[in-house]
Amino acid sequence: MKYKYQQWISLLLCFLLFIGMLPTGTNTEQMHFHSDEITETQNHDHDVLAAEESPVLSLCEDILGGLLGLFALPVSAAYEDGVECEYCGGYRYDDWKCDNGDHCGDGADGDCYSEHHCGSCGDCVEDGGLCEDCEFCSECCACEDKCRGCDAVGETVCCDCGEKCSGCDWICGECGKCLECIGDADYCSYCDICVDCADWICYCGDGCSRCALGCEGCREVCTNCDPDFLCLSCMTCFDCVGGEGCSECAYVCPECGEYCENCADGYICIECGICDDCAGGDNNFCHACLLCKEHVDYICICGEGCSNCSVICKECGEKCENCADDMICNDCGVCFDCVGGEGNYCAECGVCKNCVDICICGNGCVDCAGVCLACFEKCTNCAEEEICGGCGICKDCAGGDGNFCDNCETCKMCSDFICICGGGCSECVDFICTECNEKCSECAPEEICGGCGICKDCAGGDGNFCDNCETCKMCSDFICICGAGCSECVDRICPECNEKCSECADDELCMECGVCIDCCGAEYFCVICGLCSDCGTVCPCGEGCENCVDLCPECEEVCSNCCDTFCASCDLCIHCADELLCEDCLLCGDCTDLCEDCGVICHDCAESSCPDCGRCADCMDEYCPDCGICLDCADAMCQDCHYCGDCTVICDICGESCSDCAAFCEECGICEFCLDSAPDCDHFTTERPFDCMEAGGHKMSEWVITQKPSYTRNGEKACTCIFCEYAETEILPILTVPEHKYVVRFSEDAVTDRHGDSVNELLSKGTDAKVPALPTPAPGADGKPFLGWVDKTTGKPVHKGDPMTGDLTLIPVWDEEAVVTALPFTDVKADDYFAQAVRWAYENNITAGTSDTTFSPDMTCTRAQVVTFLWRAAGCPEPKSTMNPFQDVKNTDWYYKAVLWAVEQNITQGTSKTTFTPTRDCSTAEILTFLFRSVGAGTNGYYDEAAKWAESHNLVQVTGLNVNPTTPCPRKAIVTFLYGIYG
Repeated sequence: MKYKYQQWISLLLCFLLFIGMLPTGTNTEQMHFHSDEITETQNHDHDVLAAEESPVLSLCEDILGGLLGLFALPVSAAYEDGVECEYCGGYRYDDWKCDNGDHCGDGADGDCYSEHHCGSCGDCVEDGGLCEDCEFCSECCACEDKCRGCDAVGETVCCDCGEKCSGCDWICGECGKCLECIGDADYCSYCDICVDCADWICYCGDGCSRCALGCEGCREVCTNCDPDFLCLSCMTCFDCVGGEGCSECAYVCPECGEYCENCADGYICIECGICDDCAGGDNNFCHACLLCKEHVDYICICGEGCSNCSVICKECGEKCENCADDMICNDCGVCFDCVGGEGNYCAECGVCKNCVDICICGNGCVDCAGVCLACFEKCTNCAEEEICGGCGICKDCAGGDGNFCDNCETCKMCSDFICICGGGCSECVDFICTECNEKCSECAPEEICGGCGICKDCAGGDGNFCDNCETCKMCSDFICICGAGCSECVDRICPECNEKCSECADDELCMECGVCIDCCGAEYFCVICGLCSDCGTVCPCGEGCENCVDLCPECEEVCSNCCDTFCASCDLCIHCADELLCEDCLLCGDCTDLCEDCGVICHDCAESSCPDCGRCADCMDEYCPDCGICLDCADAMCQDCHYCGDCTVICDICGESCSDCAAFCEECGICEFCLDSAPDCDHFTTERPFDCMEAGGHKMSEWVITQKPSYTRNGEKACTCIFCEYAETEILPILTVPEHKYVVRFSEDAVTDRHGDSVNELLSKGTDAKVPALPTPAPGADGKPFLGWVDKTTGKPVHKGDPMTGDLTLIPVWDEEAVVTALPFTDVKADDYFAQAVRWAYENNITAGTSDTTFSPDMTCTRAQVVTFLWRAAGCPEPKSTMNPFQDVKNTDWYYKAVLWAVEQNITQGTSKTTFTPTRDCSTAEILTFLFRSVGAGTNGYYDEAAKWAESHNLVQVTGLNVNPTTPCPRKAIVTFLYGIYG
């Protein structure tokens, strides 16, 4: 404080001194004084002040120091209470000192204070603690990296919370309140203004009275938050007017008070304001002129027109030209329906039958189409009719296609002639037949000869007319018999008949000599390479010659095309190889060792061959699995294991059981089954020699089905011990009936048909459930023939293919009135399995028996008898050829024709190339093979395929015979086989 006084006194003295010392004109305004009330431009640092002191001021201070010294105030005492500022170097006293005592306070002179104190709150801060934007300290504002007063305006601090600034959130431009203090719904983000400073804020907060259009009623809904519910005409939202539509600016229906012209699915009558729904819908409201039925004479039925805007039918007063399905006559105004509909209205010119003549099709009238003068109905617009351009008669009135030319639209009365096809006339075609004067080149089935103008029919048809060059027989040297070629257009003509050519589809010409296949004979013409027998060796089948296939070198006739079996080594056909050819390796007897019995399997191909007799496994009943010897060649063979006496110990008495398969006495060589035949053997007791269970258990046989399961009952299978009487049975479950199927049952336990098949039950056939093929039982014991089946419940006949709606039980019906002739044979009983077959063979002249009273069912038949039976069963056909290759068959023999027929049908080829051996007994293998071939089931192999085929047809089972070349076939079996196929 002393320092301040000293300065003031010094300045005052100096001022007085300068007044007298300074020259005139000195500008006193340029002088500087220290004062708290001087302007901001006069505030300087103490450092600057010290540096700018004038010598005059120093002099004044020196003077003042001298004067003060007079008052006993030493100068050094003025600086003892002050402290030098570490930032500006000046001295300050208590009232100018900063609160923390480090540097100048807010009363100090110069810039020192502003550099180190916050301009907002005055707090002293260290270096770097001020905001770079406004030189305020960051502690004074809650925002990160910001402070109060950062913007130029200074309206940055919320007046409510005193913290938020413009750098953090919105501040209301009017009142200075921040967004958080006001709330989102009461703050407009577009113009930074709150609800207190605007008339209203949209409830979405995205608009206010300054920036958006708002509802004048509620001052809430605006175009920014829901433009679809704000009427832009009157600025009223739909909520304020009570829902869709605005009664202030649109037509509103006075009936319902809701529908208006702005509603997309409605219309408002411009006269009374009633909407189309209140008026009654489309049929009572005209959409074209927006009038309801109350303000017009009528509304069209379609609702698209009324008496003000469309033409209305004067008859019904409803239908108009706007109705899509109707028309209004342009002349009288009657609609399509009122005049009679289709056929009474011309669609071309819009006129009805009352105003003009209408075509029957309704698509034309006298004003727009040619109309027939005869019927006055048909016109050119009718799709199926045409009008003659000469007389105006339609095609139907002229007589149809044959009397009307479609090409030039001319009828028979206006032209010299019309072609029979109706496709041409004298005016439009070039070729007319000079004979009939009718047919022309336009007629598709006919053609005109280019030489004489005669049509194909007049020339005689295909065989007299060449289609290739359109020439008839009178204008060419010859016409091929097929009519497809003539001397002008084909290269090859048969020199023998001078008719057939290469164009004829059914004939061929020899490539070498040109003779046709008919002239040289089909069997002397090779269809593969086109050569006749004069130009090459041709197989009798006509399907091969020496140029294109392998011919048998023995006969030079049979080729690989007509005979499937050739020896793979020497190329002999099966006939020239004496019918002895291995069916597996295709080697004949000269090229391999064939089975001596069947002659169709060689030792290399057979599963096993007997080393003694040479027979294959198929021809042997049993053979030893150890040494391969067959039963016929072995001294004895066990019937269980089939080991022979050389390979095991066989019972000396029966020769059928061995020590491995039965209880056996090794001392006397007798099995347990032969004890009764060997009473002298005391090694066995009368009791069983051993207990199966003690010996390790029963030895069970294979399972045998004793009762097949059906759709109504269970089945059963059984097996037994081969040593004792122990047996086991198992139930086979009942069969499941498939979905959508029904069961056909028979009144008897089983039905045996004439083929020997045993039938218990059948299933319906097809997805629509129909009766399947039913069995045909053989005639009864009294010989009465079977008539058919009837439903057990209704008694009505049932046939194959009848619809089924449930299970059926059928009863057989027999012809009780039939007269059954008794068989003359005393050796055939009614209950014999072959009785019906014998009756069939006798009544159909297949065989007459061995005498007047005997049939001899167990007698074997010869080869001649068997082929004769087959020939008779086939109807005794005449053989096509008289060529007889067999020396042991004469043309006087009773079986001559049957043998020739059998050879032609490939049923048999004889026992050699030149022998048939008619008197040799026929085995089961031979008869079934003959039968197999006779029905066309196959020709390959010997009897293996035939045996499988016979088994599938239940031919053999009833006879109990084995199918092999060594088993003779008795007469009863032969007629049973024939009856099963031909009966």
